[in-house]
Amino acid sequence: SEEQWAKVQQTLQQLPLSPINAVRLRHLGDVLRILGALDKSKFLLKQSIAMASNLQLSQDQSAAMLSLGNTLQALGNKTRYLTENNYQINSSEDWCHSHAPTYYTKKIYEQALNYYGEAQEKASSPDSQFQALVNQLNLLTQLQKWPEFNQTSKKIEAQIIPSLVNQKIPKVSAIDYALINYAQSLACYVQKYNNDVPSWSNIIQLLETAVENAKNRGDLRTKAYALGYLGRIYEQSAKFLRNVSSQQELQERSLKAYKYTKEALVLAQSTTLYAPEIAYQWQWQLGRLLRDRGDIQGAIAAYSAAVETLNSLRSDLVTLNPNIQFDFKDEVEPVYRQLVDLLLQPEHENLGQARNVIEALQLAELNNFLRDVCVKVREIKIDKLDPKAAVIYPIILSDRLEVILSLPDGTLTRYSTPSPSEGFETFLETLNTILANKPFQNDNTASSLALPSLQEMYNWLIAPAETALKEKKVETLVFVLDGMLRSIPMAALYDGKQYLVEKYAIALTPSLQLLAPRNLEPGQIRVLAAGRTDFENNIPLPGWNNLVYVKNELEQIATVVPVEVLLNKTFTSKSLQTEINSLTFPIVHIATHGKFDLQAENTFIIAWDRTININELGKLLRVKDPSRLRDIELLVFSACQTATGSSRAILGMAGVAVRAGARSTVATLWNVNDKSTADLMVKLYQELKNSIDNKTVNKAEALRRAQLSLLKGDNERFRNPYYWASFVLVGNWL
Repeated sequence: SEEQWAKVQQTLQQLPLSPINAVRLRHLGDVLRILGALDKSKFLLKQSIAMASNLQLSQDQSAAMLSLGNTLQALGNKTRYLTENNYQINSSEDWCHSHAPTYYTKKIYEQALNYYGEAQEKASSPDSQFQALVNQLNLLTQLQKWPEFNQTSKKIEAQIIPSLVNQKIPKVSAIDYALINYAQSLACYVQKYNNDVPSWSNIIQLLETAVENAKNRGDLRTKAYALGYLGRIYEQSAKFLRNVSSQQELQERSLKAYKYTKEALVLAQSTTLYAPEIAYQWQWQLGRLLRDRGDIQGAIAAYSAAVETLNSLRSDLVTLNPNIQFDFKDEVEPVYRQLVDLLLQPEHENLGQARNVIEALQLAELNNFLRDVCVKVREIKIDKLDPKAAVIYPIILSDRLEVILSLPDGTLTRYSTPSPSEGFETFLETLNTILANKPFQNDNTASSLALPSLQEMYNWLIAPAETALKEKKVETLVFVLDGMLRSIPMAALYDGKQYLVEKYAIALTPSLQLLAPRNLEPGQIRVLAAGRTDFENNIPLPGWNNLVYVKNELEQIATVVPVEVLLNKTFTSKSLQTEINSLTFPIVHIATHGKFDLQAENTFIIAWDRTININELGKLLRVKDPSRLRDIELLVFSACQTATGSSRAILGMAGVAVRAGARSTVATLWNVNDKSTADLMVKLYQELKNSIDNKTVNKAEALRRAQLSLLKGDNERFRNPYYWASFVLVGNWL
């Protein structure tokens, strides 16, 4: 916590110079890196370096510099994960980075390179030098600095490897992990330059050394990793050499890949070791090998086992492997996607299992976003939840968009669309930019530019299902969206004459398994409304405009439903919690600037006294008295902005709801107009009150009618999708 961190900083000011304190600072920095507190880790490791330097402790300086390089590399990975979150999904097993990082990521990686270089120069043993050089090599691979890569690898071969070979068995596993890392970097170099220097045989020998070291040391975990990576290198080399090697040689490599993968998997699953965080990687690898052999049934079984293992790990995965949060798109997500791809092959089609895998991927992403929350799931059938709702599951694969439609009677159907020439992710990113671009007064240019793409999306997602939806008398469409599809408002899909919102109520959910079926009941419309209009004074963050219509918005809502208002100075973190604990509020309405960011820790709202992040907000909104414990039915954010264009904005909204124990959330996909938002919100509460009093419509329908009040209203300007389409309902739509 920030309070604990303040105490640490205070202690540092009085910390005496000593070798043990330099080491303690380094260890604490390493722990903070594992916990994901990268900026704090960086701060402490710099302190450790400074102390070791003052005491002229070269080896301790080297160790701290190595640790700082690792923290900076993690920070670079994090930046890459956030800034490149929309890169194209690739179904091939490309373990090497096929594109250079962005400017900001590159700068951080280059800082890490410098520290690795200094760590290597100050290191007093070949072991320490090797670890620093190998980490350098890994970064040079990601930066695609191949001449420097070649120089560094030659230095390792000439100066380090001979001394390591002459050593006895390494006493620590770090050397063997460095050998594994080194082998993988060399494999990337070989594939990049399409040559056999260094040879695959040399790379394999490095991994065999790591296996033998671990075996002689009795280190089962390292052995399981080394065996699995040995299988992976045989897998990679077989693919790389398929155009130049004989069929017999390729078959031998494939057999060895299978052999070592099976050995690694058996060891990882053994009662002696039991390491599911390792096992899933080799289950996935086994699935790929079987798929490439043409054994699709065997591949599905192996992939299914990998997904089952990941599902069992879920919230523990980040703890077991702290890098996984930022490697999710490379190391976890493809397991689910590749299994869905196999399950949707015509001769092996299993729509029920494919749908379950899609739901599992959504939950895994939410867990990865929240990091430390155990998301509770439950089996819920759509017909039991809402007999007038259909669920649409689109999933983006490398060459096509697959859609699974779940009808109210439990029937599952599927349809697919080939990928557009520019790829789905680029198509969707461009469309989001057009939609979120604020139009000029009475200017529908952005809307007209978007309509052809919105119609194309309608043809992908809705048109093939139209007949079935009419036959089943569906009234609500629930979307479990994938990737960049989350950044597009489904309400704005266009059939050539009408927007989708004109025909159906619409809701989004990360997974049906998160929902607890329950309607708002008569007498439950009591709202706690917190808002802020003034962002010029006492503002903890600069750059926010005043929200002049918020006061009017809350006053107008109060004319429709009972409201307890906290406005400006009365809207503090303490007053919010006091009100939540004093009365039961089924609806909490927050009208202030805030942000649903790409990271949970940067998702926040701005109260009068300070910013409140997602973790704190969740705690504030949960009733502390167990005898009065009741979920918030609806959490409304009327002025918060999302990370526009991000595929993770919906995760931020769902994450807030999970933290707060709320059944559903209304928020926006982009920062919208203050006046139109106020109008829409008043209409939303009118519809909610009418629907509950008369038991006629659900929350999704109430939002639909509020959106239609702008789309079909007297203010021509507000008919543009920019003003009404951004509002989405995430979670329970009943």
